[in-house]
Amino acid sequence: MKKRILAAVLLLCLTAVCLLPTQSFAADLFFVAVNDSIPLTLTGTAPYSEGSTLYVPGAAFGASGLGIAASHNASSGTFTLFSRQQRLVFDLKNGGSSTEEGTVSTTSAVLRGGSVFVPVAYCARHFGRAVSLLTSAEGYKILRFTNGQQIYTNTLFLEKAETFIKQKAQQYQPIEPEKPVVPQKPVEPKPEPKPEPQPDLPQRPTETKDPVRVYLAVVGAQNMRQSLATLRGQRIPAIFFLTEREIGENAALVRDIRAAGYPVGLAAEGEGDVSSELSRANDALGKLLAAKTLTVLLQPNQSADGYFTFSTARAVRAEQAAERSGRSCMVICRGSVSRVLNILREVPVRYRYLRETTKL
Repeated sequence: MKKRILAAVLLLCLTAVCLLPTQSFAADLFFVAVNDSIPLTLTGTAPYSEGSTLYVPGAAFGASGLGIAASHNASSGTFTLFSRQQRLVFDLKNGGSSTEEGTVSTTSAVLRGGSVFVPVAYCARHFGRAVSLLTSAEGYKILRFTNGQQIYTNTLFLEKAETFIKQKAQQYQPIEPEKPVVPQKPVEPKPEPKPEPQPDLPQRPTETKDPVRVYLAVVGAQNMRQSLATLRGQRIPAIFFLTEREIGENAALVRDIRAAGYPVGLAAEGEGDVSSELSRANDALGKLLAAKTLTVLLQPNQSADGYFTFSTARAVRAEQAAERSGRSCMVICRGSVSRVLNILREVPVRYRYLRETTKL
């Protein structure tokens, strides 16, 4: 009898082990496909269902090739999806949504864990896209948008994409920003007692400063390899901006930047309207990474439509950033990133990733 009970317990244990997921971080990776390619990988924002409605992170609609962009305005409490001719605005404060024609609907987006989630079928239908939620053999979720120009069926697409998904999963190494370090003030020596009694002087309250929020932008391919090693070693967030020429001349560097988990943005060398140059740079980036970007760093005399642009005119030096307690600022690292980090190490600082919705 005891042997039978022991055998049953062992069988239950083996069954439980077999049911465990093969990837411990499968839920942290989420792929977005457009027709027959996978241009976007998201982390920590897996889709979820509420009733019969599937919600996905709104950032999924920013995938390259989809023709739709996403914008979250925290101050007005709105989240907008838009293309060249269409627009869908979600009211995050009061609920509901409206279209470019002024049509109002009770369909709402959800603010969850700091990210905006939208009803994917409702949004895809508005922009004339079909959508499917697929699961790879490794257990990763893939949100596939199609517009009738796809070649593969969902089943064949999963077979073709499996190798790419495995490579991406192996490269995934989430980077956490350093916690702010508040320097301690030295203890002042107590004054020696004086012969005559003196009135107690009011003590000055200890000054506490709010951390400055710093967005590091690395430019200049000649120094990026060293900067990447420094930032990765200290787990500090940053974004790397490269021009069309730099992408073409530094393919291995670009791949290493993305493999380390850092975003890649675009910069331009021309003047005036540089959209064509950025388009060529994006094509070169797409060939290397199978993904493109909308994040662009421009000089004050440059302009480009259809991108999320940041201007070098809004950047500050590391010394200036150290004085901006409780504020946000962008610091451009053109040379040694170690020098910038050494300056900012003397003050409370929180490093953040520069994103399309960042307000400087």
